Amino acid sequence: MRVLIAEDEPIIGGAIADQMEALGCEVLGVVRDSASGRRLIETGHPDVLLLDVDLEDGPTGPLLADRSLCGEADVLFLTAREQVELEEGTEPRDILTKPFTPRELERWVNGVRSRRVA
Repeated sequence: MRVLIAEDEPIIGGAIADQMEALGCEVLGVVRDSASGRRLIETGHPDVLLLDVDLEDGPTGPLLADRSLCGEADVLFLTAREQVELEEGTEPRDILTKPFTPRELERWVNGVRSRRVA
């Protein structure tokens, strides 16, 4: 699976990228703002988006989950927030509350793999 990670904290983004690669995923990139995320979605066509809600340019992670941009990609929001405000055009998505364990992320990835095979 091709994965885009949007995370404004470089250490966290790098750790998530390492874990995704260990799970056999192709990490297209780790971006820190929504403009970079948009460009990578348009050129890389990821299967999975791991999106921090709050990026360098504000609470813009949910903008990347718009179906007109990301198509049928599976989306997981990574956030310390208790609720995520979704823009019009987005659907409810999965949320993993920070801090989370590597095992929690692995379970979500395995669930995505199972759905894609079925």
